[in-house]
Amino acid sequence: MNYRNGERGSHNMTRRRKFVVRALVLAATMLAVLAVCELVLFRFIWKPSAIPAVAFENGVLKYAPNQRGVHRIKNEVVASFRINDNGWNSGHAEYIREKTPGKVRIAVIGDSYVEALDVDYDQSLAERLERLIGPDQVEVYRFGNNAIPMSQYLQMMRYEVGSYQPDVVIALLVRSSFENSYLRQQGVYTSSFLKLRVDSGTVLGEIAPEPYKRPWYNFIRTESGIWGYWMYRRQVRLQPLRALFLGAPSERGQRSSARVEAASINDRAATDYVVRKLAEYARGRGIELLLVMDGARRAIYDGVDEETLRGMTEWHLSRTAQTAAEANEIPFLDLHPVFQADFARNRRRFDFVNDAQFNEWGHAVVARALCEFLGEHGVPPERQHDCDFVADAAGAPPD
Repeated sequence: MNYRNGERGSHNMTRRRKFVVRALVLAATMLAVLAVCELVLFRFIWKPSAIPAVAFENGVLKYAPNQRGVHRIKNEVVASFRINDNGWNSGHAEYIREKTPGKVRIAVIGDSYVEALDVDYDQSLAERLERLIGPDQVEVYRFGNNAIPMSQYLQMMRYEVGSYQPDVVIALLVRSSFENSYLRQQGVYTSSFLKLRVDSGTVLGEIAPEPYKRPWYNFIRTESGIWGYWMYRRQVRLQPLRALFLGAPSERGQRSSARVEAASINDRAATDYVVRKLAEYARGRGIELLLVMDGARRAIYDGVDEETLRGMTEWHLSRTAQTAAEANEIPFLDLHPVFQADFARNRRRFDFVNDAQFNEWGHAVVARALCEFLGEHGVPPERQHDCDFVADAAGAPPD
């Protein structure tokens, strides 16, 4: 009996050893496959999208300086970015804080549309605007960061943009600029943006941004070719998994589906507050402030009529921004009629099929509109150039 038990024990030990060996072999094989995928397949064959590392400096989230890379989205977008000495994607290798004699300095504030990772770093609306007016007359610095709300524009104006002594500041608003100023956003960086505390149409105060702290998995986001390919280039979204394991959708998702016909009173309150504070800051420092609103580009492509357009969220948000601008005596440019007229002539999209960001044509059209808009307001005072398209790397032809 003892002999049989010993034999059975020896047999079980042998099985456990075989199991451990097989598990180790399987783990080693998986690690080898993962290494090949990471170091070869998703580096040189299926190339990922590079993600610039961020930094938090003087209360402002931006990028760590002096980075280069290629931003990719599916097979449609391949664009080079260059983060300059100051932490911004720009055609200027460095932003100089001292004023340049004889030049008007223009600063453009915005989210990913101004950050413009989807086009080469010298082809955004800012660099195009500088070329249209003439680099001998103006220098255009842009301050763009992905997904920032309108409230963050105020933080950037106070602690970053203002230090460069601009003569003109252009604030570009898009649909997400408004509600993200006071609603909770999902994301790694969102707690590092200035937010507003808004209740029933009243701004109760500001919520200071929290210093950015890199999460433990940050190296995966920034260094992994597999992650960069699937999450950033192929645009795989994890929201369905979050909903499956974490339950109900976010506050933003619930609210966005409920609002169709009119902007909320909280949108108006947030816009009034931010625009007023921006205007006060600008006037106190002799800065000319201009407010620009994106158009409902999808409605233009679809040929939506005027009556239907007036029922869309984009239209109401544009009116909200315009009302706030007029109340504070700030020039306001609505890009919708600009896009509408250009599309009627050229039938060219202003954005990408796989991404709503401006493509090169979109940046060119916006730059020309800004050039004309600035000219109407005497910037620069004596202009040597008109606002026709100029020959550049994008090869944007005239109408």
